[in-house]
Amino acid sequence: MTRFRREGAPRRDRGQLLLAGSVAVAVVFIGLVVVLNAGLYTANVSPRAGVDSAGDAGTAIDSARRDVGTLVVASSYRVVDGRTYLHPSRLADNLTAYEEYYGAAVASTGNGAVTVSLNGTTTGSHSLVAQTDRSRAFTSPGGAENWTVVSDAGELTEFNVTVLRFPVHRAQNATARVVVDDGTDRWRLSTYWDNPRNEARVLVEEPDGTVTDCVFPQSGRRNDTGVRVDISGGEIHAPCADGDDSFRPPDETLSGDYDVRFVHDGPGATDRMTGTYGFVTDGDPHAGFAGDVGPAPFVVPELESATADVAFYSASVDAETTVTVTPNDGLPFALASPPTEGFDTVPGTAPDSGGLAGGTGLVAGGMTFATGAGDRVATLAENGQAAATYNATGVVAVGSQRADFDGDGYPDAAFVDGAGRLSVVDGNDAGPRTLASGAADRRFVVTDWGGSLSVYYTTSSGQLRRAAPGEPSTVVPGVDASAVAGAGDVDGDGAEELVYVDDSAGAVRYLELDGSVSDGGPSVAGPDAVGRPFDADGDGDEEVPFFDGSEIALYDEDGVDSLGSTAGEATATSLGVLDLDLDSDEEVVYVDADGELRAVDVADDAASAVVDDDGDPVAADGGAGVA
Repeated sequence: MTRFRREGAPRRDRGQLLLAGSVAVAVVFIGLVVVLNAGLYTANVSPRAGVDSAGDAGTAIDSARRDVGTLVVASSYRVVDGRTYLHPSRLADNLTAYEEYYGAAVASTGNGAVTVSLNGTTTGSHSLVAQTDRSRAFTSPGGAENWTVVSDAGELTEFNVTVLRFPVHRAQNATARVVVDDGTDRWRLSTYWDNPRNEARVLVEEPDGTVTDCVFPQSGRRNDTGVRVDISGGEIHAPCADGDDSFRPPDETLSGDYDVRFVHDGPGATDRMTGTYGFVTDGDPHAGFAGDVGPAPFVVPELESATADVAFYSASVDAETTVTVTPNDGLPFALASPPTEGFDTVPGTAPDSGGLAGGTGLVAGGMTFATGAGDRVATLAENGQAAATYNATGVVAVGSQRADFDGDGYPDAAFVDGAGRLSVVDGNDAGPRTLASGAADRRFVVTDWGGSLSVYYTTSSGQLRRAAPGEPSTVVPGVDASAVAGAGDVDGDGAEELVYVDDSAGAVRYLELDGSVSDGGPSVAGPDAVGRPFDADGDGDEEVPFFDGSEIALYDEDGVDSLGSTAGEATATSLGVLDLDLDSDEEVVYVDADGELRAVDVADDAASAVVDDDGDPVAADGGAGVA
């Protein structure tokens, strides 16, 4: 098992288990493959190849008990404050897949059969409620505009709302609201767009009359990156004109059990607020929620334990038992791409935001790099765990972000090889699939910037090109670029720009959706020594990490901030951005002069090695860098 973390960071209870190769140890180990909607997961299980005695049966049952516990963790949607949220149907499906693999191993020896099935689950007092469809209004599952999401709640945590479209404020006073009401006092969040003033507004009204009024410029009712309001944390993530971006959460202002309602005051459906939301509560969720995870409003119950029926049959012995496990009984099993949208809502990373035929869009989180000497493509998950490695030799450049291009449920990693082929590959492919040729050995990006999922890459002559499966590669006019950093709102106008390195001047620039190009920013020491934009300081605007020749720095419209701890360590190659330690702040990851991964914590300006579970540094190809 290999897990990556920043040196000195705590080892986490949940880790991704790697499929190190084909299933080769026939008698002792088989590879269990579990397909969830976030990708491919693998774990080693240790069944006996035959059950010929009571001792064999006991060993097999012990193995099954551990493996069922592992599957409970693998099937979970999210773990929050030590509680696991899981749909029983998902666990049942994965137990069926487990039975097939386990049974095949035993049957191949001619020594019997295995059956495994879910007997039942015990749920806890909490539920996770979410909506992940970025284009959906905040209406009920049945379409009602005014409805109670949760009733009789005494606890409301991790409540995040991301608004992608604001209702238009007219004479009818169209406003969308989140209301938390205990029957006596009322806490209210209101949003709308003021057309004449070209402004968006987020208004929080507390029961004692305290008002937080965040007003910021916005050229239209849509905000493609999303405006996030952390209701539990009391913070509006937007460029508020007067810096009025903090408030007291509902839990601090209400005294009794309360209801959470979504309310729409306005003339009709055309003025609805759309976006994502999610929270954890001990209240009673609306009865019409979907029964499984999906883009529409859904609820996921807290799981306390699961019980499975396990049986082994052979000519020599029959063994039947019931296995009861809790989420803490299995091997660690981290999601390769944590499903944060609508829960810990992250603007601009929803996996349903793509538009390619057959594809399912961007996969949130994750980072791509090439192993030593560029012999393989590797990916890191949001929590720093190794997600997968692929046999894609001769890698000279890697792409930021990942996406499921072919709709097979597996996220693709993108790379360029020594022949200039830009290709994608996932764990379900026999080999890489080429999207374009003639690509430079420079950083590129997979993004839905502009409204459709695409790959933006450069050529050796400085062209910026766009490619997508099933479409011819096209030139983006008016731009000379050596590398593409990524998409993000760098200038604080509420819309994402495509950030790149100017091919002639070597400076950071960005392209607006209308085709205009910014003035030159700081110079980059290397043709692709940049990383994707991210909000490094929590001000709602995104900064671009780059290497200035001596250290890594962060650039936005307000200037440049240097990260001195990287001096003498960072090199002139592509940079990655990833939350390695799950502290909700992303680190900048780079390849040092020794060809090993390092990460710098931006808040503390502290750099450290990225190491595996044995404390050994992780080798990476300095030419390809990370993305």
